[in-house]
Amino acid sequence: MDSNSTPEQTNLYEKDLVGPYDYMCNTDGSNTDMESCLGLAELAGGGYSIKGVSEEHSGAEVRGTLGEMRALFRVMRNRPEIAGNPTL
Repeated sequence: MDSNSTPEQTNLYEKDLVGPYDYMCNTDGSNTDMESCLGLAELAGGGYSIKGVSEEHSGAEVRGTLGEMRALFRVMRNRPEIAGNPTL
């Protein structure tokens, strides 16, 4: 996305993935239970895709710009149940 583009001007769901999903599983990052994972992949031209892998979330995907992902990270890391977890 060029510096003049806004999320409204770019359909992230039309972009191709860059490489495979990187899976984040369990609270310790191990891949012992693939039912407790989220996948993260970069999008061509900017942005990211997050998807669930459990059976009930199969195919569900959320895409966002770098700015949106940064905002999500800021909110998530300040959640008491996440911020207070010593394994993170």
